[in-house]
Amino acid sequence: MRRLSLLLWLALAAPALATEEPDRLFTEASGHYDAGRFVEASRLYDSLLRAGYKQPQVYFNLGNAQFRAGSLGQAIWAYRSAFNLAPRDVDIEANLTVARLACRDKIEVAPPGLVKQVWRTASSVLSVAEGTLLVTWLWWSLWAVVAIAVFLPSVRSWTLPVIRLLALAWLVSASTLTVRYLAERNTQSGVVIAVETQARSAPAPDEDVAFTGHAGMECLVRGQRGDYLLVELANGRVGWIPATDLKLVES
Repeated sequence: MRRLSLLLWLALAAPALATEEPDRLFTEASGHYDAGRFVEASRLYDSLLRAGYKQPQVYFNLGNAQFRAGSLGQAIWAYRSAFNLAPRDVDIEANLTVARLACRDKIEVAPPGLVKQVWRTASSVLSVAEGTLLVTWLWWSLWAVVAIAVFLPSVRSWTLPVIRLLALAWLVSASTLTVRYLAERNTQSGVVIAVETQARSAPAPDEDVAFTGHAGMECLVRGQRGDYLLVELANGRVGWIPATDLKLVES
C-alpha cells in the first residue's frame, strides 16, 4: 500500500517537480552569473538547453555569461539563437550588436537590392513558430466566419468582406511561411566557435586555404562532407572548415 501511495504521489507531483527543476537550475545559474562565476553559469544554462528548455531568455542569459567569460563565438551563437526565437526583443538585438562589434572578422557586403531587402524585412517580422501560429489562427478564423455566414444569412453583408480579407491574409501568410521554410530547410546559419579556423578549397587538411576565420564569424552552411562543412560568408566567399570549429544556430 505504501508503494502504491508513493507511486500515486509521484504521478501527481511530476508536473510540479518538472517545473521546479528548471526553475532551480535557472535561479542557480543566475546566482553564479551575479557572483561573477560565468563559466559555471554557462554550464547550467547549457544544461537547461540540452534538457529541452529552449527559451529565448535561457539563450540570452547563456550569451551574456559566455560573453563575460570571453567565449565570443559561443556568445554570438547563443544571441543568434535567442533572436531567432524572439526577433523583436530589443535587449537581445542590442547585445548581439555589441558582440558582433568585438569580432575580429569584418566582412564587407554589398547592400541588398530593394526587393531582397523588402523580403528580408517582411519575412523576419515573426519567428517561424510565431508565423505558424498566425497561419493556424487565420485558418480557423476564416472557417469560423464561413460557418457564421452559412448559419446566419442575415449577417452575410459583413461576413463576406471579412471572409475575403481573412482568405487573402491567410494566403499571403502561408505563402511567406512556406517560402521561408523551404529557403531555410537546406541552409543553416552557423557561428565559428574556435579561436581560429582555416577554410580550405576542399574538405581535406592539406588543401589550399581559402580564408581564415575567427571566433564569432557568422556564415551559412551549404553542405557537409565527412568531418568538414562547406560554408559561405556574407561576401560570397566559400570554403570547407572542420565541423568541430562551427556551431549551428538554433532556429
